[in-house]
Amino acid sequence: MDIDTNRRRFLELAGTGTALSIAGCNALDSTETTASTTNTDSTATDDGAADDGEGNTDRTAALQVQPDQEELKTQQEQVSSKLQSGELSRREAQQEMQSIRQTLLADARASFEGRLEDESSLGIDDSLDQFGVYLVSGSAGTLIDSLSYSEVGSMFARETFEEAKSQTQQQTATPSG
Repeated sequence: MDIDTNRRRFLELAGTGTALSIAGCNALDSTETTASTTNTDSTATDDGAADDGEGNTDRTAALQVQPDQEELKTQQEQVSSKLQSGELSRREAQQEMQSIRQTLLADARASFEGRLEDESSLGIDDSLDQFGVYLVSGSAGTLIDSLSYSEVGSMFARETFEEAKSQTQQQTATPSG
């Protein structure tokens, strides 16, 4: 009984085609050409990255955090056991798993944010808290290194984040019927 609605909902909003097209981390492609916007300290590239003049280019990508998978599995087993023993109805079990997942996701978000404050040069530009997704910026190497964080489950292009945010805002503004 795996309830993974936040991740599924984010991917639904972002679009399956877009998610598949960025699976190879296209956001970190270093073959981008330099745009004509230049000042004395930095150069902006056509993907919004800024070069500090020493070849260090900041990139922006979306990182999705995930709950502790071992703890989630342990909790799922406990809820499943309660369901099988009749202590919980199917609906109650689903509600309990949803609550557990939200709690574990909140823990993962707090851990991720703390990690960035303490030990990373990545900066948080924006977030979609309900999905555990952060728009972050930093060097390409730091972005790649963030994939080794236990809290990070996947990386998406900035455009995917912006599309999901726009669709979320549209759905929030339009009451469902």
